[in-house]
Amino acid sequence: MSVTFAERVRLLRIRAGISQVDLARSARVHRRTIVNIEAGSRPSLDVADRVATALGVTLAELVDDDRRIETRRIETRIDVPAGETR
Repeated sequence: MSVTFAERVRLLRIRAGISQVDLARSARVHRRTIVNIEAGSRPSLDVADRVATALGVTLAELVDDDRRIETRRIETRIDVPAGETR
């Protein structure tokens, strides 16, 4: 069964145990961007790359449906900028 880009982002985020806010902060995008991505909007390559990095996978792993993502590489800790809390 094929997994969409939106489903892949959401699945990886949930497996990492992080919120949309945490992912947005780590990827340095607005939370609404993550909401839109998970709803099916396609981000720019720059944003997709930042989201992939924040999720602990490569851009190729995030966008290529034929690649199996190694879930053991997903970390549950997300770096939150200093002075901010989860």
